Formats: sequence, C-alpha cells, structure tokens
Amino acid sequence: MDPRESQQVGRLERELGVRLFDRTSRRVQLTADGMRMLDEARSVLAAADNATAVAAGLSGRPADVIRVGTAPGLDRRLRHALDALRRDEPGLTIEIDYRPTADQLEALRRGTLDLCLVRGVPSSPGLDTIELWRTPVHVALPAGHPAAAGQDGVRLEQLAGLPARLPVHGCDSLLLDVVLGACRSAGFEPLPGRSAGAVEHTLIEVGSGPATWAALYADLLPDEPVAGVAVRPLDPALTVPGSVVVAASAAPGHVHRLVGVLDEHSDRLA
Repeated sequence: MDPRESQQVGRLERELGVRLFDRTSRRVQLTADGMRMLDEARSVLAAADNATAVAAGLSGRPADVIRVGTAPGLDRRLRHALDALRRDEPGLTIEIDYRPTADQLEALRRGTLDLCLVRGVPSSPGLDTIELWRTPVHVALPAGHPAAAGQDGVRLEQLAGLPARLPVHGCDSLLLDVVLGACRSAGFEPLPGRSAGAVEHTLIEVGSGPATWAALYADLLPDEPVAGVAVRPLDPALTVPGSVVVAASAAPGHVHRLVGVLDEHSDRLA
C-alpha cells in the first residue's frame, strides 16, 4: 500500500471509529477490517475526488489548489506536510492566507478558505477542529539573571521579581491566558512590564535592559542567539495546542489528504 493510500485509510479510521491499522515502531500494516475496507475506500475516495473536481470547475477554481490559512511560526510545519503530499500529487498548488484566527474561521465557513492551521483548539459551528500538536513555550530573560545559569529549565517563580513582557489582550489572548494561568499556579501574579511586540524586537529589548522576561512560542524563536538574552524552556514544561480546522461539510479530496499527512507526521513536522 503506497503512502497516499495509507493517509486515506488513516483518515477513514478516524471517521469510522474502526481500527484499520496495526502500528508498531517499525511498520504499519492493515488489520483484517482494514483489508476488507481498502477496495471500498479506494472507490469512495475516487468518486469524491471526481466530485470535487466537477465542483471546482463549476466555481471556476482549479481542483488542484488548496487555500490555507495559517499563523506565524507554522509555515515550516505546513511546508513539510505539503512536500510529503506533493510526492504523490505533484500538480498540487497552495494559496496561503494570513489573517486573524477569527477571520480565518469565518472564511472557512464562507468557503473562501479550505483549511486553517491555528494555535489553540477553537470551537465553532459548522467547523471540524482536530488538535494535532503541542508547541512549547520558552522564556527569554537577561543572560546575567541567576535563572539563566546552565541550560536547565526555568521555574516561573524564579521570574516573579522581574516585570513580564506579555501580549496585550486581543493580540495573542491564548498565550496571555496560558502564561497568566501558569504564573498563578506557581503562586504569583507577574509584574506588569511593557507589552510584548514582534519577537525580534522583544528579544532585543530584553537583552538591552532594564531587566524583564518574555514568554515566546518555541517555533517563533530565531535560529541565531540575541546578544544579552538567554532563552530557556520552562520547568515544568508549558505548551499550547495546535490544530487543523476544516469545514464540517468539506468533501474528501486534497484537503482531507493534507489533514491526514499533518496528523500522521505531527510529531516530526516542526
């Protein structure tokens, strides 16, 4: 069974509630139920693809185009998934859309986007949300601060005496709520500092003083270190969920196959 068929059956496994694969660390093989479903699955998916192509032709949109909404930091995850999908569907193209999550979800409902990668697990009528990964939250603090010594994780209570650079409400409410909740669980309310801005600018300001700390998504951190700044994971670890969202009425086809690739490789796509 080729990778495309594996992705298709994997999706059916979720939708039907039937275990179709036996998975081990070395191989993936169909169960007896999976073997019985395979021929039927091929027929159904082929018919669905044909219907998708016909519908796309009626709407004037090419059938081999996926319109994807995404968020900063998720591009590499999306690129790796598309590379895996294109190995089986080389003619596939993608149109990427950046806008606030609420606007992306509305575009999904209107049918002007096909799929969204978002942080969090939004719930919205008419949409299906699948949580696929967790993104670690790291802290940036002055390199000379005692909590930055070594490479071990930083405990939030070690930062209680420093002003916190946190997102403003409405900018990244998910990160703000997660960090505030973690600080309160650690027994303190973070000292208010200047609001966080773009990651690069926030890191420069943390490194240049006065002493502050910032919470940042690990997948948004630059590859090169910033002078005067130490970036450390948290102990205990703090993560935020990541999800794929599609319209509940979306027909099987390229979009569902892309969801399958993201699902199957979510631990490796970063």
